[in-house]
Amino acid sequence: ENNTIYMMIIPDKNYYLTSEDFLSIDYNYLYEEINNLEYQTIDIRNILNLYDYYETDTHWKQENLNKVIKEMSEFLNFNYEEIVYTKNTYNDFYGVYYGQAALPVAPVL
Repeated sequence: ENNTIYMMIIPDKNYYLTSEDFLSIDYNYLYEEINNLEYQTIDIRNILNLYDYYETDTHWKQENLNKVIKEMSEFLNFNYEEIVYTKNTYNDFYGVYYGQAALPVAPVL
């Protein structure tokens, strides 16, 4: 009964590309609706940026998660030490857009 519920909306890559020419989710509306609930909202829209996402993919880069975890640690009151990211490569990564482009695209290194 006395627990606090935290909510975080992870903006997709399109949030940072938004202009009148692109279809996008109305994140302001989402936050307004969530603020009407009894959740503690952690807003990370100003922490992330376009360069936190892969150029050839919709997902964010794992090596850029530290700033989000740090923000979470402040809200949730836990100690946080920055994680050192180690890049492991198993094969070429083309990203989700590769199959949709129908063009010869070089893999991301």
